[in-house]
Amino acid sequence: MATTTVSLDKSLPRPRRRLPTWVYRLRRSPVGLIGAVIVTVVVVIAILAPTIAPLDPTKLNLGKRLLPPIWITGSDPTFLLGTDQLGRDMLSRLLWGSRISAVVGVAAVALSALIGVTLGLVSGFFGGWVDILISRALDSFMAIPFIVLALAVVSVLGGSLVNIIIVLGFTGWVSFARVVRGEVLTVRERDYVTAARSIGQRNRPILVRHILPNVIGSIIVLATLDVAVAIIAESSLSYLGLGVQPPTVTWGLMLADGRDHLATSWWLSTFPGLAISITVLGIIFLGDWLRDVLDPRLKK
Repeated sequence: MATTTVSLDKSLPRPRRRLPTWVYRLRRSPVGLIGAVIVTVVVVIAILAPTIAPLDPTKLNLGKRLLPPIWITGSDPTFLLGTDQLGRDMLSRLLWGSRISAVVGVAAVALSALIGVTLGLVSGFFGGWVDILISRALDSFMAIPFIVLALAVVSVLGGSLVNIIIVLGFTGWVSFARVVRGEVLTVRERDYVTAARSIGQRNRPILVRHILPNVIGSIIVLATLDVAVAIIAESSLSYLGLGVQPPTVTWGLMLADGRDHLATSWWLSTFPGLAISITVLGIIFLGDWLRDVLDPRLKK
């Protein structure tokens, strides 16, 4: 029996691989694209800070104190963004400060989400006295201003990186619990949840397989926005002297160091202030785009 060999023309163009849907949506959203670029740059800087920082951020050089940025008369080319009141390189301190902001923002929000999502799922799903107890706890935390509660706890525990993460994590769970509880109250009445109960599934599989996936979009959006809140809170506590303590470099500490030199050395507070503002703005832009993408009510 004769066999026929079919030769394929290798010169024919191969079909192009389609990009993920979120890439097309990001390209069509200038705000989301700007936010994604800012967040990506900050994350890369935080990871590579030990490599790309030109100098040691904690090294003192009193002979070079309060040098202006390179574009101002009297500057030193070695210090592109000038030096602070102790002669430390501003550029290196800005790069290293991004690491603390990234770590505190992500770690604190992860802890808040773990607590808040768990309590929100339990409260919304089971209802009854469990819901009443958790709801009263939510009301109690909401009655106390966030920054006042954080100040009180930090003043007792002391300022350190771990303590700041714990404080921000245990004081920021309220927003997660409220949002998740409200979502679960709606989702638990859906037909697929009723069907899962009718075939004898237990509560835990229903929560994990049917309810949590349907509220994960809101959790992601809220977590993104809360990272910005955590960065501002850490900077505020550090500015007040209750956050991460020297010699660790943070943007909040840099702001605090420059407040006595605003009239003569504006760059000491301006550069860390801009770093905080741009980072928070980028996170907010990214969170707003995520909300548009993940919220089915906003899809066209």
